Amino acid sequence: MKDLVTLLTDDLLGTGLACVKRFVRQLHVHVIICDLPSACSSYIPCLSLILPTHLTQKDFGCIDVFVNCASITLSQQIFEHSFENFNRIIDVNTNGTYNMIQHMIPLMVNNEIIINMSYVAAFEGRRGQTVYATSKEAIVKMARPLAEELASMNICVCDIVPDVFDTSLLRELHVKVSNIPGDFSLFSARLGDSDEFAQVAQTIVENPLLNDINIRVDALLQFKQAIKDAIKKIDNLAIMCPPRSFFYNGSCYFYLPPKQIDNGKGVRFNDVSIDEASFSLFSVGIYRVHYPQSMLEALTPGIDDRTLSPQDRFNIQADVYALARAGHIGYVDYLKLLRYAYKQEENLTVWKSILRQLTELSSIFDYAHFNNTKKLYRSYVCDLLSNIYNKLTWYPLSNESSQAIMLRSLILIQLGVNGDNKIYDEAHRRFKKLFINNNQENLIDPNIRPAVYLTVAKTGNQQIFDQLKSLYLKAETQEERLILLNSLCHFDDESLQNQALKFIWNTTVVRKQDHLTAFSSLASHNRRGCEICWTYMQENWNKIERTYGQHDSHLIHFIESIPALFASLERSDEVRKFYINHPNPLLDRPIKKALEQINIRRLVLERHEHSINQFLSG
Repeated sequence: MKDLVTLLTDDLLGTGLACVKRFVRQLHVHVIICDLPSACSSYIPCLSLILPTHLTQKDFGCIDVFVNCASITLSQQIFEHSFENFNRIIDVNTNGTYNMIQHMIPLMVNNEIIINMSYVAAFEGRRGQTVYATSKEAIVKMARPLAEELASMNICVCDIVPDVFDTSLLRELHVKVSNIPGDFSLFSARLGDSDEFAQVAQTIVENPLLNDINIRVDALLQFKQAIKDAIKKIDNLAIMCPPRSFFYNGSCYFYLPPKQIDNGKGVRFNDVSIDEASFSLFSVGIYRVHYPQSMLEALTPGIDDRTLSPQDRFNIQADVYALARAGHIGYVDYLKLLRYAYKQEENLTVWKSILRQLTELSSIFDYAHFNNTKKLYRSYVCDLLSNIYNKLTWYPLSNESSQAIMLRSLILIQLGVNGDNKIYDEAHRRFKKLFINNNQENLIDPNIRPAVYLTVAKTGNQQIFDQLKSLYLKAETQEERLILLNSLCHFDDESLQNQALKFIWNTTVVRKQDHLTAFSSLASHNRRGCEICWTYMQENWNKIERTYGQHDSHLIHFIESIPALFASLERSDEVRKFYINHPNPLLDRPIKKALEQINIRRLVLERHEHSINQFLSG
């Protein structure tokens, strides 16, 4: 690597400088920084050289790596943009990128690399980014044709697609962004460091197989511009409010700190400081803020009669659960909200979110300190789902939507695994008919097969286990086999769980790519299933590494799917010791994530189980 020459276009205040430093110090290559004559050279390390953009081949010879980072941005909506600004952004970001590539190709001899920097706006442009998103989407679309056109010259083309990174430029703009804990959709919930951007670029240089690929590095941030736009839209609204009020308008929620409140006159949204308004990342129109019980009670009628939109109903319960998970409110607030506001819910997407939260809580209660917590919780879930079940039943209606068909399956599964007697009886009746003289008329509707199989498996005996295994071996489609394999992993009986463990690792009947899916299913079924799988992992980790390879992503899923289900300090210590005995850099972050999940689950029980038990007992 040390003889390589890299040319980089960018300023020296952010990711460009990070790339220069990493390339020089880690790869020991010569770096040429191509920028405007006003660029400051005091930042750059030795082995690098800053040159104005008009220099030609005679000044620096051939180029091995070309990193195209230079770009500009301007956040304006279309009716605010001048045509001159439009042309300037397109010229620098799109035309400039294309022009530099065209000039670099003659200087690239063999096995070279072009790295372009796009931006996440290319996929998910936000308000005020119409022109910028257009310029960056063009760069994304260049990758495939460029890679094909340059293939004969052995030149690879890759794009890095970041969101905002924590750089000196960002800090100079006085943008305050904190690392916020909570239920974010992607790990890790923080801004990327500029060196981590450079690390991605280094990986591209070092890995010759990377070509025609867009690598997204955008786990956390969305701009405060979303808040500004929302406030601007409703800046004529005045509301009378008590201290620590929570405001709703359409799909926008705002929390105003006490000093912004004037009980006599009300408050106008355009009087709110952007730094004082709380907001939620990863939401389009609803902003996660303080949810006092009085506000949840005020929102309940609008959720119950569905005057609030499905998006709002989805986000309200998701936000409340996230706040409970982060320790800001109690889980009882969430369970009350579901009981009094969501029993009439009919939307598939809303129910999928609710059921995901309820399933996580159910797995935590496998480790409950009170003997009756899990039983009370199952009764609560069955009661919560009773109304939607009475509307859907087991039988499809004429001309019903595909959403209703999918929702029926989800509801039946949840009622079945939570021990609803009616679902239990009907599932067993249908399952028994399946084995009466192999009558084709008794075949189970494919849409409800998972519900039937999982329900009969949960409290099933050896006979039912053997019947499900027989169906698996006879199944003609892979989809049917996966449903049955999942069902084989959902028996409460410990001896049958051990049989399932042995079966899912049988390479003659279960595909290699299905081992992990089934293994995770067994671990997530209940506490004993998790312990069985954890013991197997500890005793057979070397075999698992040989099967998948030490650098295979399957190993990450093993860590994130099994030990992360525990909920005690003792198990957390076991996971740490396991990693000490089986070090692997690939698993550094998954292990940390698993330990964090164990701690979160442990704290749920320590802080909230007593109040939850009292609520469920009432």
